[in-house]
Amino acid sequence: MVDGISLSIPNMDIKTLLENKNFSWIFSGKNNDGVIQGYKCIIRQLTFKFSESEKGITTLRINGSLQNFYQANNFEDFYYSEVVNAVNYLCALLNVHAHKVSIHSFEFNLTSPLEHTTCETIIEGIERKGKKVFYRYDSNDDFDGKHLKQDNNDFKVYSKSKQKKIDGEILRIEYKVITMKDLNSKEFEKCGGINIKTLKDFFHPHNFHTLKNRLIGYYKNILKSEPIDIDKLNDKELSFFKEATQPKYFEKLYKKVSNKQVDRKTPNNHIKRLKAIYERYSKEQLHDRVIANAEAKFEQLMDVDEVPILQNIEVIETLEKFPNLHNLQNTIENNDFLILQSKCIRKMGNQENDTINLCATAYTFLSEAIIGIDNCFYIQNKHLDDTYVKYSSKEAYLNYKDNIGNVRIKDIPIPQKQAKVYMDNKTKDFEIFE
Repeated sequence: MVDGISLSIPNMDIKTLLENKNFSWIFSGKNNDGVIQGYKCIIRQLTFKFSESEKGITTLRINGSLQNFYQANNFEDFYYSEVVNAVNYLCALLNVHAHKVSIHSFEFNLTSPLEHTTCETIIEGIERKGKKVFYRYDSNDDFDGKHLKQDNNDFKVYSKSKQKKIDGEILRIEYKVITMKDLNSKEFEKCGGINIKTLKDFFHPHNFHTLKNRLIGYYKNILKSEPIDIDKLNDKELSFFKEATQPKYFEKLYKKVSNKQVDRKTPNNHIKRLKAIYERYSKEQLHDRVIANAEAKFEQLMDVDEVPILQNIEVIETLEKFPNLHNLQNTIENNDFLILQSKCIRKMGNQENDTINLCATAYTFLSEAIIGIDNCFYIQNKHLDDTYVKYSSKEAYLNYKDNIGNVRIKDIPIPQKQAKVYMDNKTKDFEIFE
């Protein structure tokens, strides 16, 4: 669902960035005196850049494909739970909180598998949205599609199967937020309202529902041609249809508006009339199928139940590239989500290298805790360092009920390698101990 993205993190310590072993920085430029001006690192099509500063503080800029960074491709399904995992993973590598990573632009997309038609047929039928005309991308062997770019957004319809050379007819419709002020538009307000400023906002399902409504709503408002049963049109409809489908018909009509020869509402009224004919007399309802498939795909991808508060989430690691998995910073804020999972699969592409068991994390409301594989909370006894008090749930801890009693650390049901979580105002790191 989320692919291309542009991010920034201000007030980053340059020394800390350069010492971060998860990144292999290379020089990205020098001034006339030969002094290094910046550094760059690329990981799975996600580019990290920062510039030198006399004060030792810089802004880290991140651009590229979030999906490719997490999945090593951007054509398979990218579930909501995986978006959450990708955000947590990225923030853990950088040792930052998700709410400190600003979003400057991003792409939201849905795929529509086609049957009994082709991407070429659908793309050919995409014509205009009001006065704005959809333009075809330069024709080549690897890409086929149309887009309409405006000041704050860019809407694309293209063949994902052709781009990635995969079997079948897979159409992708995509909405790119070029500037974040686009989210303040009346169109987004009509779609349910949205609040996306930082990576943390990708944790909230409501924002995805609004993005879906905007994407589908935009597609519905496009003037789209398709084969119709022309014999069913009455004389008035047939006459208008033949006239309105002539080349440059609407360009000439808009020019008449400029010359004050017709009312300014006339072009939009004619577009509505032509859309109504296509929708009423369509032989195969091709574009309705695209919308239905995209909406069904969205429902499939929104696996909110896979990211409950008390259930761990999966993080995909690359063993060779990121050896320091055990020294991760907690990215949780406002008790929203967990950062790690009890079973972390380290992968390089599709090959499993090894599996390492970690304890889950804790919430920010805990001062110090271990969460067992039974999802119970073990709060350290303040008077006995090796003794913990067990609570069956978050609510039980908050209410100080269901206190099962003191438990020795050796009796806590956690994996052999235990992750102890220190939560205070200064440090929020994981420490692995035997």
